[in-house]
Amino acid sequence: MRMRQGAAVLMALVMAAGSVFGLAIGRAAAQDATPAAMTTLSFTITAHEFTLEGPTEVPAGLVTVTLANEGEFRHHAQLFKLNDGVTTDQFVAGLETGEAFGMGVASGGPSTFGGGGQSRAILRLVAGQYVALCFITGRDGVPHYAKGMVASFTVSGEDAGEPDPTADAEVTLDDFSITLSQDSFGPDQLVWKVTNAGRVSHELAVLKLPDGMTADDYAAMFEALLSGKPAAAPTAVVSPDGTPVPAPQPTAAGGLRAIASGSTGWTVLDLDAGNYVAVCFVPEGDIPHAAFGMVTGFTVE
Repeated sequence: MRMRQGAAVLMALVMAAGSVFGLAIGRAAAQDATPAAMTTLSFTITAHEFTLEGPTEVPAGLVTVTLANEGEFRHHAQLFKLNDGVTTDQFVAGLETGEAFGMGVASGGPSTFGGGGQSRAILRLVAGQYVALCFITGRDGVPHYAKGMVASFTVSGEDAGEPDPTADAEVTLDDFSITLSQDSFGPDQLVWKVTNAGRVSHELAVLKLPDGMTADDYAAMFEALLSGKPAAAPTAVVSPDGTPVPAPQPTAAGGLRAIASGSTGWTVLDLDAGNYVAVCFVPEGDIPHAAFGMVTGFTVE
């Protein structure tokens, strides 16, 4: 996955377009309004402006990872398993040169959610050193990881072999498409199995579309990028008194952060009725995969 700083900035725009870890590992119980874990093992990463907080050590195996966003801005937690001998500081320094993505393996994580919300992913973590980061970029052009939203933790022990969770739907990520096992879902369908069948890393970002916007409309925003033009955001509308009003924007609703080729993870979704898109914002050079066709619409009844 080639994600230079400029690409991280672009990714954040089109979505609108170590820290101290102190929380204990949870075991299948909800705490402090955190939804019940979907697996025996679980842990929470808490996001603030601009820190990530969670445990320093996590048991290997199938783990529910919750991002609790206690900040005001959108945040996510992208996990990477670092290569042997690579430190968190080396990885973060490599983000500035593009070398970081040869220093570790994209390992998923809870995708983007707004302030006060929660996003959940289920991952099968193997022993090693990991880093969690938020790549979202603010209006100042500085990605959140550069402001301190970087944290490391160790995964230790052996996988106990807990069975994969039962999925309500399956998603296949490829170069460059997103295929859902169905295009309409009920409110009880919460767990999606996500498989990366492509040759490069991909993610599954879920966004709720505002009234009046279709998946085709959203996909069209990215078409200009292929000709070197900036992404076209929805245009403003005019109120009855003639005042320009910013057009409604898609709302981040969770998903699964980038996973490496051949990997599988799960996202735990809690979606209201409406129209949605599943999108991959991982960049190819400076162009997000969405521009190459990785935008797929679906509805929740």
